[in-house]
Amino acid sequence: MDMLTTLGPLLLGLGAWALGIAALAGRRTGLCAPSFGCCAASLFLVVLYCGVQLREGDFAAIEDTWDAFALCAAALLSGTLLLNFAAVWRARRGHASRQEER
Repeated sequence: MDMLTTLGPLLLGLGAWALGIAALAGRRTGLCAPSFGCCAASLFLVVLYCGVQLREGDFAAIEDTWDAFALCAAALLSGTLLLNFAAVWRARRGHASRQEER
């Protein structure tokens, strides 16, 4: 469980951004939903990690890392939202310009 709650959020967060970048670069909005899913799973694993620390009674570990968790969660969520909204906007803008050409 320790490996899942430490490396899991990092890998899922990187996956969320990688899928968002792929959606933006390839104009494939179908990758936006998995990107949001990776982001949500990453944040859920952080909550599980905090639950494990609470059950063990390690309140000092939560106190020491809570601000970093909050900052990283805000960065992950805002970055994922920006990438995916930019991908959707770019795909719709490209679709609209192709409609005008016809």
